[in-house]
Amino acid sequence: TFFGCLAVKLFLKLNEICSFVLKFANTWLSRIRNIGEEVTVINRRAIASELQQKNLPCKCNTKTKVQY
Repeated sequence: TFFGCLAVKLFLKLNEICSFVLKFANTWLSRIRNIGEEVTVINRRAIASELQQKNLPCKCNTKTKVQY
């Protein structure tokens, strides 16, 4: 039937669009995650250099969090 064929075509098109949107979202999520990791690394370096400039005793544990 005509409508059955149309429905199948529409479903396939929607499926294509959905998979495209999912791929796009995944790419953006991974980019955002990478940016977040870079920012935390930069922040840690900045904190460490500030502590070195102030000559404060700085102990870094294994999780690379700066402790005073």
